[in-house]
Parts: sequence; C-alpha cells; structure tokens
Amino acid sequence: MIYRTVLLTVLAIYSNAAFATTNTWSGTLGSIGDPTDWPIYCGGISFDFAAGDVADDAYTIRENPKGVGPLGMAGNGMNAGWSGEWYTGLKWATSPSTGKLLGPVERNEAFLWHTFTTPRFKAWFCYDPATSMDLLSAQIVCQVSMAGVGTMQFIPQFTIRFNPATGYSNYVRFDAGSMLPADVRHEELTFNWYVSEVRTSTQILFLAPAETLASTGPHRMYLCHKDASGTDPVGDHSPWKRRDDLQRVLSTDALYFAIVTAGVAGETTKHGILSRLVEHLFDTHPVVYDAAQGAPGYTPKSAVYVWTLRRLIDSGELARDSANRISWTKGLPFFLFDYIGHSAGTQVKVNCYDQAAALHALASVCGVKCCYAYQAPFGYIQSCRLVGVPEPAVNNPFFENPANSSNAVEGADYTKSTPAPHRRSGFGNHAFVTLDVVTGNVYDCCSAPVGSGYYAGSPLGSYLTWAIDRSTTPEAEFGCSTSSVPVRNDVRLQWD
Repeated sequence: MIYRTVLLTVLAIYSNAAFATTNTWSGTLGSIGDPTDWPIYCGGISFDFAAGDVADDAYTIRENPKGVGPLGMAGNGMNAGWSGEWYTGLKWATSPSTGKLLGPVERNEAFLWHTFTTPRFKAWFCYDPATSMDLLSAQIVCQVSMAGVGTMQFIPQFTIRFNPATGYSNYVRFDAGSMLPADVRHEELTFNWYVSEVRTSTQILFLAPAETLASTGPHRMYLCHKDASGTDPVGDHSPWKRRDDLQRVLSTDALYFAIVTAGVAGETTKHGILSRLVEHLFDTHPVVYDAAQGAPGYTPKSAVYVWTLRRLIDSGELARDSANRISWTKGLPFFLFDYIGHSAGTQVKVNCYDQAAALHALASVCGVKCCYAYQAPFGYIQSCRLVGVPEPAVNNPFFENPANSSNAVEGADYTKSTPAPHRRSGFGNHAFVTLDVVTGNVYDCCSAPVGSGYYAGSPLGSYLTWAIDRSTTPEAEFGCSTSSVPVRNDVRLQWD
C-alpha cells in the first residue's frame, strides 16, 4: 500500500490539556481508493429538503401513483431522521484490513432540479466510532461532473461536526458555485467527495491535496425547464399544480416519458419542448384516431367508465346542469399513466381530447406553461393527416362511420347535407394546446398538414385559417370564424 504524509499543524492556542484524549491518529493515511483507510462516508443526501416546492431546493416528485397512492417514494420531500432520496443503512461488516466496511445503499431515488438555478442539497456523514479515530469535525466538499458542462463544485454552509458517541453528523446544506445548464435532461450523476481538513480531540489535520472519500451514486437527476427570468418553474402549472389534492406532486413516470422516451432531452425553449412532444405523440406513440365516432380512449366515457363518472359526481368533481349536460367542475379527467404506459404493438383509439390532454400534461411536467384549449364549434377540416390514420390525407374525419362517406377525402365542397354516399363529416369541436395563454400559439398532435410537418407554434388565427374549410357558405356556417377564441379547460389526472 502506498502511503503519503499528512501535513499536521497543531494550533498553538490550544493547550495540551485541551487535546487530552484516549485515541489519536497515526498521522499517515492510506492510498486513494481504499475507503477502509479513511472511514468517513456520506450516509445520506436530501435533495428536496425544504417545505413546499420552493426554488432553492429540488421539487417533490413521486413515481406513478396508480395502484400505490401518490406517496410512492420514501425519501423525496422528507427530512426527518435519516430520510432523503439517497440513503445507506450503514451496516458494518468484517473487512480484512480494518475489520469494518460500509454496507449497501438502501435507497436511491430520483430528484428534480430546474434550469437557470443554483442547485443545492443537504447531506450527512458518519464514521465508525469503533475505529481509532475520534473525529470532531471535517471540511468536506463535493464535485459533480455533468455532460457538456464540466465539474460543478458544492461547498457546505457549515463545518461537518460529528457526534463522538455515534459517529454521525447532522444534515449540512451544500451550495453549488455555478448555475445548472439550460437544457432539459435526465442524467445519472456521481458525487465525488473530498476532505481537506479534519479535527480530532488532539489534532487539526490540513490535507494537501484533499483526500478522496468514497463516491456516491449514480444519482438520477431530472432537469426541467425554467425561464432565465425565473418565471414559470416546473410544477407550477395545471394539471400538476393543484391545491385541492396531491396531484401537484410530479411523476417520475411522466418525466421519464417526456424527457427520455419522447426525446425532449436537450431542448432549451418552451417551443422546442412542445414541438418535440407533438412530433412524438403524433408520429411514434401507438395510438390511432377513432375515425368512426371520434370518441376518447383515455378520458371517461359513460359506456366504459360509468363507475368513474358516478364517483366523480358524488365527490363534486363532476356535475350536471339543468339540461343534464356534464360539467367537469375540476377539469377534464385524463388517465395519463394508462396513456403513456400503453405498449407498442397495438393501437388504442383516441381523439383530440386525449391528445391535447397528454400534450398539456407532459409539457407541463417539463416546466412549460400551456393551456388545454377547446374550440366549439370547429368545422369542416382542410385535408390533413390524422394521428395514426394511414391515409395520407383526410377531410372527412369520420369515414369509418356508416352514416358518412367511406372516403377519407371527399369533394372539397361536400357537407353533411350532401346525399349518400358522399356525405362529408367535420369536427363539431376540437381540442389542442396553446402556449402561455389560451390565445397563444397552437400545438396540435391530433392533426397535421398533408405531406410533412406539424401544427407546432402557429399563431391561433393562422392555425384556424389553415385547419378549417370555410370555402363555401354551408361550410363556413358549420364552423367557427378565424377570429374565434377557444375556451380554456383544465385537465384532471386520474389514477384509477
């Protein structure tokens, strides 16, 4: 084993009596990479340590709540005892060199930071008091390497102080010396720990260079969008921000689907995030538009979700007006986790409600403020592509309904009044997503222009001009005007 000498400086202001102790350090340390020769360890890390979703720590996140309740992760959002997203059980076992060895990690949960912030976390440390060490305190720093960024250094607010009876420290907050990068990402990080000074009851040891401690990780980081101005932080938008229940708890399943599966990783703007999601949900996700009825697949339907509707009515989340029409008092219910969990190989039939709700929820979980926009009436549609439908062009969206023409494309001026077999259908209403406000730029992952491209970022008036066929008076009378303003609706995520 290679040994190196530690520069030992004993402050003259301390008397010999002050250094009286039963144990002393030998004055030499083992080689780097052998943790048993330097038995100080990080025992736990808490990323979401402050109360509420505040800007100076990580956000509260959970796994898919379906089936396990919304509190599906043990350490996130907690700071009691030895809680935290990363935690080791400190099970000491026999080691050939020192007789002591740190046990396995017992918890390793993901955490969520957002861009344009200076990150921080809390950590606690320990050493085995049965060793010859009698540590009182230590100066410890952390270095983390991020792809394309380099090394970020985290400095503790205070000196780490140990309880000599137990060998444990309290939590100490570590602050980064630089801001997080601007791009959305999911990355596994290794935390490298270094000690530069230790104090025992008899010695103060300054280590030059700093001694390497055992690293921790991989720590699974999600990094979501936040404007450089500090506005629109992740988790601050519907459907995740709800004060009446636990739906404001962000989901790691939704984060992973948006950032990794849908490929949002690397995007730095709201437009980029929404555009990437539109592309994936339209081209890749295994769903197909219901060309028979235009019925939703993941929002409640009376024929399929009668029990759900009954429960929602009883709870006051759904009501009926004087005309016995359904009114979603707390937003349109949407089974997001069934939607994103649907595997490839079979196509589930959906409509614009499903697609708009999915886009709204997934963009919001990435930190984008957007609206679920509902336009009624909508009108006869210009030739376009519909999600999952193999026909290259469609202007008769319900061509599988026997009451309508069986042609995906019918005569440009045909309407529902055209005699069979050429009766043409249209959209009585339509849902899509708008950026920031309900009159903002439009993102539609249910329909797309013929040939290539998407409706992603078009001004509302331009989108309505391109999407709706108003070329004749009967067609124009069936639909909305190009200056119409859609209604903003909320989306309510359903777990069961």
